[in-house]
Amino acid sequence: MKARMENPLRQLRRRRAQRRRNPERYLGKSIWEAFLLVLAIVLYLGDVGSDIWAAYRYCVDEEYFFFGMTIGIVMFAWLFVFAVDMFQYFYALQDVCQYWCSGCKTTRWRDCHNYDNIDSQTLMASSLRLVEAYLESGPQMVLQFYIIVHDGATFAGNPLTFAAQRLSIVTSLLGVASATYSYYSHSIKYCVKDVRHKDEIDRDSSIITTLELDLGDKILLFFWHLGIISARVLALGLFATAFSWWVFVVVGIHMSIVALWAILKEKTSLCFRPQTFLFKVVASFVYVFQYFNSGAAYGMGLGWDWAYMMKPYKLMYVLMAIENVVMLTLWSFSVVDVWLWYKILIYLFLDLEFFIIGIVSMLMFQRCVQNKMEPNAYFSCSVPLYARKIQINDVL
Repeated sequence: MKARMENPLRQLRRRRAQRRRNPERYLGKSIWEAFLLVLAIVLYLGDVGSDIWAAYRYCVDEEYFFFGMTIGIVMFAWLFVFAVDMFQYFYALQDVCQYWCSGCKTTRWRDCHNYDNIDSQTLMASSLRLVEAYLESGPQMVLQFYIIVHDGATFAGNPLTFAAQRLSIVTSLLGVASATYSYYSHSIKYCVKDVRHKDEIDRDSSIITTLELDLGDKILLFFWHLGIISARVLALGLFATAFSWWVFVVVGIHMSIVALWAILKEKTSLCFRPQTFLFKVVASFVYVFQYFNSGAAYGMGLGWDWAYMMKPYKLMYVLMAIENVVMLTLWSFSVVDVWLWYKILIYLFLDLEFFIIGIVSMLMFQRCVQNKMEPNAYFSCSVPLYARKIQINDVL
């Protein structure tokens, strides 16, 4: 009880003094955080670079429509995130600059003052990368998969274009999965509130503890998003090969349903601000490929029970499963006279397998997180900034 009532500033000074006496204890985690930040930069540059290479190959092959679509998706996503970054954070190099600043501060493990804002800086970078990844990599994967399936014979004799298409899909898929993993791992890191009474959520009666994810939890978190996104891209890409322009209708209907649900059900104190409304619209496009808790991006969260927090995921995945089944069924009937039957079954099995991998990984991750939580703790999607500045010293 005495530790609970300790003054936050005194607690912060005590932990800084402990770090000065034993700095080697925090070196390993600092190097690991720096490595992850460098890896995030490499994946980001590799994702964009592979898309630009694919666009260049289409230009060389005089496929100017595919060239315009490929480079247009890259430029739109980059300009959108750049505008948001300049407007809200004023960082000229957006994602790379955010990761670089956070990485530099992480590696300075002897300077205790550099740890005060690492968490908020890294979460800011991961949020930007999440939006950029889904705006650019999501449509890019569907486009390249459509080109491979629908016009694969056109580029069969060109090994460079063949390789560029596959590389673009792989790097985009890894980029989206890693961006989602990074966002969740940083937002979940400081989100468990331990309270004396379940209904008390004020700062005097609750303390915020860190929730450390081990290697197994991180693997489950990664495969959760990798499986769901892969199944979604496969279903949209196959549907687009048979109903090219109807895929935009499907995406529009999904965005309309989810945007209305997000605006009406995910109410926050910022609900009537224009930038929040725009964020809901952008988030609805992200929800085409994967659902994520948009409240954490604004530092909101009212202390949810973990089971309650998973309800939106279950509803969203039911909607995705229905849409995937409808799209794959329509695609199967449209190509049954053209494709060999076993090729159709292979694609259907792959989509089902990816979706099952994602759902099973999510359920296993949920069980692992519940086992790590204290009996009197509950899950909150975000924590106040003052708590982040204090609790960052526990981990680093």
